[in-house]
Amino acid sequence: MPSAATVAAGSTAPPGRFGTAEEAAAAALFIMADTYVTGQVTSLDGGETFA
Repeated sequence: MPSAATVAAGSTAPPGRFGTAEEAAAAALFIMADTYVTGQVTSLDGGETFA
């Protein structure tokens, strides 16, 4: 069970929660897949740097 401070910090992100391990893994798998992605910095912050 996350603490109240953890829940409050996650609620400030645009999705309203912290990302899951599965979501982070999906992003990593996309980068490692056989795609043409070079020289890209990928932020896994739920849109926090964009908002």
